[in-house]
Amino acid sequence: MVMLKAKKNYEDSSTFFSRILFLWVNPIVRLGKKKPLEEIDLLDIPKLDSIEASYLNLKHAYKKNLAKKNALLISLLNLHLKKVILVSFICLLSLLLNIYVTFVLKDIILHIQEDDINILNGIYLSIKICLIVFLSNMLIQHTYHIVLRLGCRLKASICGVIYEKSLNLSKDKRDRLKSGEIVNLMVIDNARIYNFASQFHNLWILPIQLIAIVSILFYAIGIAVLPAILVFFLLLLLSFKLSKKIFNIKKELLNISDLRVSYMSDILNSIKIIKFYTWEKFFTKEVLREREKELSFLKLLANNSAILNTIFIATPIIFAIITFSVSILFNNHLSLSVIFSSIALFSLLKPIMTQLPQVITNLIDASVSLKRIQIFLSLPEKKENFQTDIIPNGNIIFKDASIKNSEDSIFCLKNLNLNISSGELVIIVGSVGCGKTTLLNAILGEAIKINGTIKYNGKISYVPQVPWLINKTLKENIIFKQEENIERYQKSIFCAALENDILNFEAGDSIEIGENGVNLSGGQKQRVNIARAIYNDSDIYLFDDIFSSIDANTSDLIFERSLLLELKQKTRILITHKQEYAKFADKIIYLENGSIKKIISNSHIENKIDLFYSAKSKEKNKYLMRGMINSNLNKNSVGINISDSNLNMHELDDQNNEKLQFQKIIMDEDRNFGKIDKNFYTTYIKAIVPGIFIYVMFLLFLFKEIFSAMTDAWLGYWSSNKFLTTNYFLFTYFSLGMLGIIFSYLRSYSVLRNGVFAAKNFHDKLFEGVIYAPLKFFNSNPIGRILNRFGKDQENIDLYLPQNFQEFFASVFTILSTMLILIFISPYCIIGIIPILFVYYNIQSKYFSSSIEARRLDSVTRSPVYAYFSETLAGIQSIRIYQVQKKFISENIDLIEKNQKAYYTIISLNRWLALRVEFIGCGILFLTVVTSFAIHAYINTGLLGMAITYSLMINSVLNWSVRMYAELASGMNSIERVSNYSKISPEKYNGDIPEKDWPIKGEISFVNIVLKYENNMKPILRNINFHFYEGEKIGIVGRTGAGKSSLINALFRCVEPLSGKIIIDGRNISDVSLIALRKSISIIPQDPILFTGTLRKNLDPFHEFDNNKIWEAVTYAQIEKALPGLLNLGLDTPVLECGSNFSIGQRQLICLARSILRENKILILDEATASLDFETDGIIQRIIQQVFSKCTVITIAHRVTSVFDCDRVLVMDRGCIVEFDAPEILRKKENGYFWQLCHE
Repeated sequence: MVMLKAKKNYEDSSTFFSRILFLWVNPIVRLGKKKPLEEIDLLDIPKLDSIEASYLNLKHAYKKNLAKKNALLISLLNLHLKKVILVSFICLLSLLLNIYVTFVLKDIILHIQEDDINILNGIYLSIKICLIVFLSNMLIQHTYHIVLRLGCRLKASICGVIYEKSLNLSKDKRDRLKSGEIVNLMVIDNARIYNFASQFHNLWILPIQLIAIVSILFYAIGIAVLPAILVFFLLLLLSFKLSKKIFNIKKELLNISDLRVSYMSDILNSIKIIKFYTWEKFFTKEVLREREKELSFLKLLANNSAILNTIFIATPIIFAIITFSVSILFNNHLSLSVIFSSIALFSLLKPIMTQLPQVITNLIDASVSLKRIQIFLSLPEKKENFQTDIIPNGNIIFKDASIKNSEDSIFCLKNLNLNISSGELVIIVGSVGCGKTTLLNAILGEAIKINGTIKYNGKISYVPQVPWLINKTLKENIIFKQEENIERYQKSIFCAALENDILNFEAGDSIEIGENGVNLSGGQKQRVNIARAIYNDSDIYLFDDIFSSIDANTSDLIFERSLLLELKQKTRILITHKQEYAKFADKIIYLENGSIKKIISNSHIENKIDLFYSAKSKEKNKYLMRGMINSNLNKNSVGINISDSNLNMHELDDQNNEKLQFQKIIMDEDRNFGKIDKNFYTTYIKAIVPGIFIYVMFLLFLFKEIFSAMTDAWLGYWSSNKFLTTNYFLFTYFSLGMLGIIFSYLRSYSVLRNGVFAAKNFHDKLFEGVIYAPLKFFNSNPIGRILNRFGKDQENIDLYLPQNFQEFFASVFTILSTMLILIFISPYCIIGIIPILFVYYNIQSKYFSSSIEARRLDSVTRSPVYAYFSETLAGIQSIRIYQVQKKFISENIDLIEKNQKAYYTIISLNRWLALRVEFIGCGILFLTVVTSFAIHAYINTGLLGMAITYSLMINSVLNWSVRMYAELASGMNSIERVSNYSKISPEKYNGDIPEKDWPIKGEISFVNIVLKYENNMKPILRNINFHFYEGEKIGIVGRTGAGKSSLINALFRCVEPLSGKIIIDGRNISDVSLIALRKSISIIPQDPILFTGTLRKNLDPFHEFDNNKIWEAVTYAQIEKALPGLLNLGLDTPVLECGSNFSIGQRQLICLARSILRENKILILDEATASLDFETDGIIQRIIQQVFSKCTVITIAHRVTSVFDCDRVLVMDRGCIVEFDAPEILRKKENGYFWQLCHE
C-alpha cells in the first residue's frame, strides 16, 4: 500500500484561537524535540502563498503593466496592496496600546507613592499593564508574520520571473551577461527587496509614533522637552547621513561582490585547466586582490556602523539627559511618575532612531535592486522565429540573407542564398571561423538577421558542438522532460550507439550524470545529446561538428544508423570536418570568409546507404554494426532486432537500483544534525576576539551595562532624595550617561572591526580549501553549491554575523543586569524569577531543536535553486530548441518551494517563540509590579520605579536576545558550511623539487598501473605498461570510453593509481611536487577553456613573456588567420565569459598558443584538433612537428589521420593496451585494432 505524505498546512486548517496564539506550530515543535527535522517534516506553505500562484500572478500583472515606466513596482503594489493596508491598521493599533502603557505605568508609580495602598487596585493595575503589553506585542508578532509571508511571496515570484526571463533572453544579450550577474539578481537583489518588504510598514508607522511620543512628552514635561527634540532631530539627521553613507558603501560592496562571485564562477568552470597549468597561485592572488577591495569597504562599513549603533543606543540616554537637565535648570517639578513614564517613552524612541533610517536605506536598496531587475526584465528576448507554413514541411530557405552573431560583431555571413528541401542531407564544410555555426544559429533564430529572408517549416532538433547535460540520469537526459516512449527511447539509444555503454555502466541507463557530464567521456556526452535529438522526433535536424569527440568507428556507426537510416526522411544539416561523409550528402556547402563559396549537389545518388556499404565493404560493415553490441546482444547481422535489444535493457532495470550507489556522482550536500557544534562558536569567538582580547571585550560589555544602569539609578535616587546640589547631580548624571555611551561605541567598534578580520580569515581558508581540492571534489559538488559558500554564506559572515554577535551578547548582558537589578531592589522577586527563567530555558530548548534543523534545511535547499539556475544558464539554447521551458520553470518552482517551506517553518517557529517570550516577559512584569506594591514601604520609591520600568522593557530585550541568538545560530550555520569546505583534504602537493630543467629528456614509463575512480566498482585502467622515449611522438587511439583520458589524469596525478608507478626521466612522479610535475607538462585539452578578460591574460597570466614572444606564439598557432577581424585590439582583444565570443576551433588555437609559450619537454594534445578543418589540422600538425620537434608529444585522437605521422601508436580498448607499435606496422596488421580504425 502506498503511503501518501500527510499535508502539514496547519495554519490553513487552524482555529481562530490557534492562529492568535500560534498554537498550530506546536506539532513541528514537538517533532523537532523528538528527532532532527527532515525535509519531509517541514511545514507546507499556505495556499495563499503558493509559489506557482505567486509567480504566475506576478507574471500576468507584469505583462499587463509592461508599457508603464515602473512596471515591476506597479505590478507588486497591485497584487499586495490589501496586505499593506491590513498591516498598517494592525501596526497603528499596536502603537496606540504601546503609548497607553506609559499612562498605566504612570498610574502604577503614583499608586506606589501613596501611603495607603489598595492591594486589590494594585493587582488590577498589574494585570491591566500586563494584558495591554501582551496584546500590543501579540499584534506586533502577527504583523511580522504577515509581512514575512508577504516577503516570501515576493521573493519566490521575482525568482520565477527572473528565471523565465533568463530562458527567453536573446543570445547576444545572454553572451554579454556574466552568469554571476544574473545569479546575483536572484540572490542579492531579490534578498534586498525581501528585506524592505519585511519592514515596509515602518515607513509610515515610525513617523506617527515619533509625533505621538513628542506630543505626550510635551504635555507631560512642557517646553523643557524642546531642546531634546531638537537634538533628537539632529541625531536623526546624522543617522540618515550615516545610513546613506553605509548604503553607498554597501552598493560598492555589491558591485565588488558581483565581480568576485563571477570570478569564482569562471574559476570553478575552468578548474581542470587551472590545475593542469598550475595556475592556482595566480588565481589565488587575483581573488585575494579583489577580496582586498571588498575588505577595505567592509572596514569602512564597520567604522560607520559602529558610530550609527552608538547613536541608536545613545538616543534615549541623550534625550533623557537633556530633558531632565533642562527641567531641573528651569526648576520644573519632576515627579517619579513623570520621570519613569518618560523613560519608558524615551525607550520607544530607540526603534525610531534604529529602524527609520534602516527602512529608508532598505527602501533605497530595494528601489535600486528593483531597477536592476526591471532593466534585466526589459532586455531584448529571442524574437527571431523564421518558421512558416507557407513552404513545405522540412524545407529551409535563405534569400539574400546577411547574419551576424551579435550587434557589435565584426564578422557576418553575407548574401546567403540557399534552398534546402525536405529529406535532404546537407553537409557544411569550411575553415575555422568561416561562419558554419553562425549559419545554424540563424536557422534557430539565435543570430541577428541584418537583411534578406530566412524561412523554414517544421520542428527542429539541434546537437551543439559543445554537449550540454543536466545533472540527472542518462535516461532523463535523453528523454529531456518529454513524455516517455519506450520504443522511441530504445531507438534513440541504438542510433546514438549508446547500448554498449549502458550495458557497461553498473547502473545502466539510471547512471547519474554529474554536473557537465563529469563521469562521461567527451564522446559519450556528445552521443547522449545525439540520442536526445533523435528522441525529439523532429522534421529538421542540425548537427554541429558532432563527430569531433567521437572515434571513427562509432562516428560511422552513428552516421549510418542516424543520418542515413533512421533520419533518411528528415532534413539533416551536418557541420563536419570528416570529408569522407561528403559523398553521401545531397548538397555540400563550402563556406569561406562569411559567404557561400560553392554548393555541390549529389542529387543523382539515389541510395546513400548502398553507397555507404560499398564504401566500407560488406564484411567491414558487419563489424561496424556488431562492434559495440555483439558481445552483449549476441546479434549476427546488420539488422538488429530493436525489440530484443529492448528486452535486454529491461532485464537490466531490476539490477540498476542495487548498483546506483556506485554511480552516484553528485553527493548530497553535507548537513550536520542536532545542535550546532560548540566548536564552531568557539572558532568564531577566537577569530573575532583573539587571545587576551576576549577579556577586554568582556569588560567593554560589562561597563556599558554598569554605567547605563547607574545613570537611571542615579536619576531615581535623586528624585527621592533632592538634598544633592543641582550641579553635583547634573555633573554625575551627565558623566555616567556619557561613560555608558563611550563604552557602547568601543564595544561596537571592537566587535565590528574584528569581524572584518575574522571574515577575511574565513574567506581565505575557504578559497584555499576549494582551489587546492582534488578534482573529484568538483565532480561531486555542483558549481552552484560551491558558489553558495562564496556568495550567501560569505555575505552572512561579512555583513551580518559580527552585528548579530554584538547584538546577542549585548542582549545577554542587558538581561543579566536587569535580573540582578530586580533581585537587588526586590529580593522577593527571585522566588518567581527562577521558575520563570526555567520556563524560558525550556521554551528556548524546544524552539532551537526545531529552528536549527529548519535553518540547516533552508541552507541545504537553497543551494539546489542556485545550482539549477546556473545549470539552466549554460543550456538555454538547448532548452529553447526542445521547447521545454515550461517544464524547466516548473522544476525551478518545485526547488524554490522546497526552500520556501524551510523558510516558512523558520518564521513560524520564530513567531511561536516570540509570543511565548511575551508571556514570560509579562510574568516578570507582573511579579515586579506586585512585589513593588508589597514592599513599597521599605524600598526607595525611585528604585521601585526603576525596577518596574526595567521589567516593562525586558520583553523587547528577551525577544531581541532570542531573535539574535537565532540569527547567530544561522550565522554559525554559515561558519559550519564554510569551515567544512575549508577542511577539504587537498591534493598531495608536497614532494621533491626536481632540477629546474627537469625533465630534460621527456621519457615516460607506466609500470603496472591500475586506476579506479572513487565511485566506480571496476578499474578504468588495468595493468598498463609502456615506455615513451625521449622526443618520441606518440599517438593514443581507441574507441570512446577506452581509457585514453584516464591515462592523462594519471599522468597529471588528478587520480592516484591503486597500484603501479609512473616514471618521468627516472623519477617516480608520486615523489615529485605536484606543482613541479604539472608545470613540466603542457596540455591542450579536449574542452578548450578561456577566462573572462583579454587574450593576453589567457596566454600569459603571470606576465612571464614579452610581447614579441607572445606574438610569435600567436603567429605559430595561426590565430591571426582564424580571427581576421577580431584582432584589431591585438593582445587586448576582449574574451567574454567562457570565451563565448570565439568558436570552439578558435579557442583551441588559443590553447595551442599557450602551450607554445610554455616550452615544456612533454606536450599532450587531447583531441586538440578535433574541431579544426583538415587543412588547418594539417597546418597545426606541421607546426607541432616544428615547434615541438625535440619534445615528447602525446596525441590523443579520434581522427586516425592525426596520428599517422607519430613514431608509435598506442591503441587502447576497455582500459587495456591492445596494440603499441609504429603506425605503418599497425596499418599492415590486417584485422588488427588499428587496422580496423584506419579502414572505417
